[in-house]
Order: sequence, then C-alpha cells, then structure tokens
Amino acid sequence: MHYKYLKLGLLASCLWTGAAISAQVCFSDSIPSSTPTTQFVLDSQLGIATDQVTGLSWYMCSVGTTWNEINLTCEGQAQTFTWQEALQYADNIEYADYTDWRLPNIKELMSIIERQCSTPALNTAIFNDGLSERYWSNTPVIGTDSAGEIIGDTVWAVSFEEGSNNTALKIENSLVRLVRKIN
Repeated sequence: MHYKYLKLGLLASCLWTGAAISAQVCFSDSIPSSTPTTQFVLDSQLGIATDQVTGLSWYMCSVGTTWNEINLTCEGQAQTFTWQEALQYADNIEYADYTDWRLPNIKELMSIIERQCSTPALNTAIFNDGLSERYWSNTPVIGTDSAGEIIGDTVWAVSFEEGSNNTALKIENSLVRLVRKIN
C-alpha cells in the first residue's frame, strides 16, 4: 500500500518539476547499428570522438556541458542558442588547441543518428549526455514565398528524440554540438 503512494508521489513530483521519465529504446536485434562504437576513435581525456568513416571529429558533449575525463561523462547543463548566437559561439571557441570547431551541416549532423535507437537517437556510448532535443545545423533553408521572394528565416535542425531533420526559425533556441573536419 505504501508503494502505491510512493509511485504516485514520484510521478506527481516528475510532472510538477517537468522532468521526463524516459529511457533510450533500441532495437538492436532487428535494426543494424548505423553508428557503431567501433566506427569512432575516442579521446577519453578530451571528450572527442573521431568518426573514421566521415573524417569528422565531434566534441562528445553538448555546448554548455563539460567533459569529465575521470567519470567519462558530460556534466552540467546544456545551453540553448538562437542560430546566430550558435554560429558566433562556434566561430569563437577554442578547445583542445583547435580553433576550427563549427556547427555541423545538416548531412554531418544526420550522420551521427543511431537508427536503431530513440530517445535519444544517438550512440550513447559516444554522445553520453543523452539529450533528445533539437540541435542546430549550419544549413539554412532557402525557399520562396507565394510572390517568389526569397525567404531565409529558417534553418535545418535535427531532433535526436527520433532522429529526424526538421526546420526551425533562426530566432528560436536549440542546442549545439561542435564538429571539425580532420581529413
């Protein structure tokens, strides 16, 4: 009887604070891995994962969190940015003696989606902050309105909840993951 109230209390607490109760779901028996851990070379001291297929080097933590080399995890609170703020941040960051970090383009960002998993659709052995949120790409959406005028107020982004691309207004807030090309 006490357990029933404890469960209800925990559920009410999560609903009140806005905390989500979710865990990554993977279908490893039926869907092959799209980002196997063996595809990456990990620098566990710096929290950098280099994809041997794409030649991209990723900071394993979302911007705002920091790599803890002892626990091998990302710690802290991820920051959200407007698209312009994200571009400026990436342009000015120096990490691990590199200054060529940037926002990934939409194809690069889609390349780290783990297709056999959701919530998040990431290989959490590599990107262990486990955030299922929307991340900015550096790829603007170019379109025209009904009068044929160019519209440039939206950008491609990726939701790592289910691993889909979508568009977002440049003035909205999203998370940032940094990348650099090594080849």
